[in-house]
Amino acid sequence: MRRRDATFLLKVIDPNITLSFGGDSGLKDFKRLWHPERKNSRLWKELEVILSLGGTFDSTSEGKKYCAPYVTSKWKNIVARFPEYGNAYQYAVILRRNVKVHAKRSANSPVLAMLSFDVIKVSQSGAESGGSQGGKWVRIITRSGGHGYVNANDIRSPLDYSACFKKVGGRWMMVSFIAGD
Repeated sequence: MRRRDATFLLKVIDPNITLSFGGDSGLKDFKRLWHPERKNSRLWKELEVILSLGGTFDSTSEGKKYCAPYVTSKWKNIVARFPEYGNAYQYAVILRRNVKVHAKRSANSPVLAMLSFDVIKVSQSGAESGGSQGGKWVRIITRSGGHGYVNANDIRSPLDYSACFKKVGGRWMMVSFIAGD
């Protein structure tokens, strides 16, 4: 992904790739929506993040499938254990170990807690710019009810983009690149 090689990427995209729940699909729509030939296309950053987070293999009636990131591919398992997380629009997952929860939208503000791979409730829509540090901060509520702010780069919603791959004609192909429920 770092080379941003559109020629390679287009060879591993299934001609019938699913791109939305509204009917966008196929290679032509992929090119129209994502412009993989552009080195600065948001596609490259999304793919890099998605693939860096790991995913899961599942066996389906159509064969083996790999979906990433794990935040999305494992969400149904999380909801099965904790039904209160059923509304994916309200929740996100902490992506790393020892993520600091700050009192304010600043890395210099007091640290209220440290979280590692936790599911948290997002108490506002979207991320806010914060203080002299810049960056984006998201106000969260922990399972124990604590409030604070985390850097937007340290969390991911199960509704953010995900990619699924399966073997088609003996080759792994990207069969979906989609965001949403």
